[in-house]
Amino acid sequence: MFGFIRRWRERRRYRRTVEDWLATAFRGFAPGTLAGARAGLDLDGTVAHLSGAQVDPVSCAVYALRLIVGAMIERMDSDERAACLASVQNRDAGTPFYRGLDYLFEVLDRMQQTPGVSEHLVESFPYYVVGKLRGLSTQEADAWWAEAALERMGTEHPLREFARAG
Repeated sequence: MFGFIRRWRERRRYRRTVEDWLATAFRGFAPGTLAGARAGLDLDGTVAHLSGAQVDPVSCAVYALRLIVGAMIERMDSDERAACLASVQNRDAGTPFYRGLDYLFEVLDRMQQTPGVSEHLVESFPYYVVGKLRGLSTQEADAWWAEAALERMGTEHPLREFARAG
């Protein structure tokens, strides 16, 4: 019985950590944006799955942010998406989307400093957002990030040949 209570408390603490990071990351957006953006997503199931897979709660929060922002962008019409892309490219702090995203990236920087956080998720996040704004699929945005990561490693890195062969 005490094992059950301990596991329940651990899951509760894990979920609370994830929810706190999500709320913090969305403080730069208009009130209610987080609730609207996460509507229709099974974040509870995702959090439970990642918790069971022993993923640290901050990495789980980064993954949840990725899902939420992706859903937010996918719900935009093409004109709204183009306007948001332009605001990101121009770093237009006068637009609500850019202000919210800029604050979210500040929070991501803090999240990245937490031990155990998935560097891949944090480093690929800007590529994911811009890729989604450009209309790329998740796989295409991830491939774009991977190619950029390989470029940073240099032409002689063994992963470059492996990636091109596959």
